[in-house]
Amino acid sequence: MIAGNEDPEMPGLFTGVPPRRAARGREQDRLVLNLSFENSATLPPELQREFLEKLTVLFYNTPGTVTFALKAIVSQLNDRLLARNLRAREGATAIGIFQALVLHGETVIIAQSGPAHAYILGQNSVEHYYEADDTGPGLGASRVAAVRFYRADLHPGDRVLLCAYPPAYWSTASLEGSARVGVGDLRNLLTGQASKELRFLLLQAARGKGELLVLSLHTVETPVSRPLASEATGSTAAPVVGTPNSSQTQTSAGVFLSGEPLAPDESQVSTTIADSGDRVVGLFAGLLASRKKPDSLPEPETPIPAANAAPQNAMPEQEDVADFETFTAGAGSQSVEPTVEPWSPDRGEPDFSLYPEAATADSQDVAAGHKSARRPLRTRTALAKGLRGWRALKQKVGAVFSVILARIVPGQADKLPSIPQGVLIFIAVAVPLIIVAVATTVYIQNGRGEQHEVFMAQAREAVAQAQAQTDPVLQRVNYAAALDWVKKAEEYGITDESKSFKSQIASAIDAMDGISRFDLHPALSSDFDRGVRITQIWSSQTEDIYLLDGANGRVLRMVYTRPGYELDPQFTCGPGMVGSLIVGPLVDFVLAPSGNPFDAVAMGVDASGNLLYCSLNTGKTTATTLPPPDAGWGKIQAVAYQSNVLSILDTGGNAVWRFEGFGLDFSNKPRLFFDNIVPNLSGAIDLAIYLDDLFVLNQDGHMILCTYSNVEVTPTRCTDPYPYRVGTAGQTPQEMVSLDAQFTQIQATQPPEPSLYFLDTSGRAVYQFSMSLNFVRRLQPITNGDNPLPDSAPTALTVTAGRNLVMAYDNRVFIAAMPAP
Repeated sequence: MIAGNEDPEMPGLFTGVPPRRAARGREQDRLVLNLSFENSATLPPELQREFLEKLTVLFYNTPGTVTFALKAIVSQLNDRLLARNLRAREGATAIGIFQALVLHGETVIIAQSGPAHAYILGQNSVEHYYEADDTGPGLGASRVAAVRFYRADLHPGDRVLLCAYPPAYWSTASLEGSARVGVGDLRNLLTGQASKELRFLLLQAARGKGELLVLSLHTVETPVSRPLASEATGSTAAPVVGTPNSSQTQTSAGVFLSGEPLAPDESQVSTTIADSGDRVVGLFAGLLASRKKPDSLPEPETPIPAANAAPQNAMPEQEDVADFETFTAGAGSQSVEPTVEPWSPDRGEPDFSLYPEAATADSQDVAAGHKSARRPLRTRTALAKGLRGWRALKQKVGAVFSVILARIVPGQADKLPSIPQGVLIFIAVAVPLIIVAVATTVYIQNGRGEQHEVFMAQAREAVAQAQAQTDPVLQRVNYAAALDWVKKAEEYGITDESKSFKSQIASAIDAMDGISRFDLHPALSSDFDRGVRITQIWSSQTEDIYLLDGANGRVLRMVYTRPGYELDPQFTCGPGMVGSLIVGPLVDFVLAPSGNPFDAVAMGVDASGNLLYCSLNTGKTTATTLPPPDAGWGKIQAVAYQSNVLSILDTGGNAVWRFEGFGLDFSNKPRLFFDNIVPNLSGAIDLAIYLDDLFVLNQDGHMILCTYSNVEVTPTRCTDPYPYRVGTAGQTPQEMVSLDAQFTQIQATQPPEPSLYFLDTSGRAVYQFSMSLNFVRRLQPITNGDNPLPDSAPTALTVTAGRNLVMAYDNRVFIAAMPAP
């Protein structure tokens, strides 16, 4: 609707069904794309359609999971819009609000970018999919494309409602029960109060063969259920909600998936099932059996039933019609097979009317008698011809092979070896088949090789265009296209050239995206027990590695043996009785400075505030209780240590406590890190300290930076949120509160290269930032190397003093040399 008036056109809508050669995993997926824009600067409908057609092709050519394919098309659309916006004049940038819906079996998967809304209108509930706090800026605004995924089960009768900017009166309460009303009533509910432009998409699930038919909502009539058999006997049924009156019947502007309109025949007249009766089945039968109305048959007269009369040809209720090839006429008539002409593409559009040819019972009986009399004679004649042909073939084959053997076998022709005719016949049949198989194989291999070379030529051309580009965004788009061409070429054969070329293209894309790859290998000869889950790692100056087993609340030690590692079975640091103190499972731990009075190498804290000093000498391991804050401990989340200060993150108490003490003596009461203004720490999951700066990582990915001050006149300052500064491929760095990543851990390294390292579990990568949160690079492990990685996400990381990167995957520990910048 525009300014309160209905507009049947809806640019930006595109649907797709699987092609004949869809990628693995895409064979049964049905795709619906909905693209709109957040301001007046939009794209021409022709350009939108071109974009969406290419995205559909990309989706069905992308193997793997549905979400992986959806991420591919979102990233591609974001790159195209961003490239266009960078060239556009000021005020003409088009920011896309994008929704993609995939019907995957009985499951619907929705991807949304930008402030888009989706509603699942079920029979008994309404689900509203929208993230108010993390919608993202839309597509075409930044290099990183933010996308959110939702999954729901879809049942027959359920409806899906997609809208970029829904009106305020749409809510789960107002839409409750909307799946049980007619389409006309639902249309009035959705658009009744709209006074400005309202653009939405409504889908209804029904049992069928996976077809998608696009109709304009303002012309659709609500189907009426077929009358039950009980209605013919006079029983009363409940009225159907949303049944239109006969005076309200309108024409329907239906379109196929190609966008072409239906033929202007009776199929474009909106008719309810109750009015059409059994001719609904005839509609499908006419489509499959004929594309042209027979000229010899007269136009039948269709009687109009009375309003309260029972239908003469009532059909039983059933979910699926198994066979549309035949058509059952009304009650009292006999089943006849319609005489139709076969359809060909030049015969025009189909005629959906069905005209069964009239035939009497007597003529049918006579025809059946003639057929039954002729069938035995025809069968005997065919068998006799086949037997004579078989004997003739045996004689010809024997004669031919006798001549051949007389020429190639030494000796006289009348003394040739006797070969059974069965063997001769087998040779006669097998040799041509072998020749045909070899020729077919050579032909296919040559064809596959030519197709491979065609795609490789496209890839070389795309790389040449990328190297000639000066715009980094367009350069990356060309490199991505080249990589797609190489992948298509490898579908017809993998060669050394294709592997080398794909590696070069991937390296160029990584360089533009700020990605450095490294090859992980196991740090130990055998993994830890399955009950172990590593959640924190620290490395000492001697390259020994200490690991927190979060599942059991203990610290493990790996000894550096140059060049590998061995587990230290004698090291004990965990819960239990230590002196007169009972220490619980450790929440977190830090390394202790060397030369301390406790001879400790690590310090761990449990949930009650007990501090455990772990020594390599088991007899020297001691424990003490930290003085609690005045209000007691809330929930101890993490600890950090630097320059005689032990810092504890207490999310339950919304505080960071500083224990200042020399010689690891923390017997004094703690001091609050903050002054008058305390940030919200309820969602904090980890912290890191570098000099006077405190970095707090929150569960939603945003950062808090606080700078501690010992001067009374200068209070401690906090910035919440503290933005990330990300810029790749020659772009100007942009400030972002959160990234398209799931950060679960943060660690700070000391000079000579102080940095902040973040563990991204969703991308299975490590992000490196400067102390000012300027993006440095993304460290990505090689997944197809000699050492396959686990399918699970990483759980901990650390960077050693020797510039090695250590990552844990639950009970497995891997190590790699840090790649050069």
